[in-house]
Amino acid sequence: MRLGRWFYNVSGWFAVLSHRRELEQDKQQVRAASAGGWFQTLRQDLRLSLRLLGKSPEFAVTSILTLSLGIAATVAIFGFVDSALIRPLPYPNLSRLIGGFRDHRVR
Repeated sequence: MRLGRWFYNVSGWFAVLSHRRELEQDKQQVRAASAGGWFQTLRQDLRLSLRLLGKSPEFAVTSILTLSLGIAATVAIFGFVDSALIRPLPYPNLSRLIGGFRDHRVR
């Protein structure tokens, strides 16, 4: 009886080890596939998207116009933020420039 229990424990231990070994092999296969396979996947995705856009030209024009408007709005907002907030003011001796503010608190 004791021998049977011992054998069951050892066989379970070997099953766990073989399962862990299979998991490590699977991880290595996934890592190997994902190392060089992303470019292949990107190429397939681009081909599929161009093929689908060619099948429906109205959707293609709408999506291209939407993307171009979004990019133009982003560039315009960045231009405003860059000129108004990021670049220094175009005054000589900026260190001597002071601002006056009025305090509206009731005393």
